Amino acid sequence: MGEKVPHKVVKKLNNGTIVLAVTENELILRRLYVTADGLVLRADHKNIDDQTITVNDLKELWRVRYVFFRRIPDFSDSMEDKMAFLEAQMKELRNSI
Repeated sequence: MGEKVPHKVVKKLNNGTIVLAVTENELILRRLYVTADGLVLRADHKNIDDQTITVNDLKELWRVRYVFFRRIPDFSDSMEDKMAFLEAQMKELRNSI
């Protein structure tokens, strides 16, 4: 759920606000940070690069008001993590018998 943000108040939004930015070629869902150089759109995921755009690049900007999500746990393929997970499951099974 969200609300459309007029161009004249974009720079008044709080840094870190989650927005859906509509440009000529993209839909970008990120956190918004206002800087002297323009608008920085930053993803929460560490492997996704920031994007810098100007207010003039925007066709529309929507502020996200509510977010409902379920975070996927970090994946690990190390043998130690797998063994610890299996041991914990075995312990739970033994306790339930």
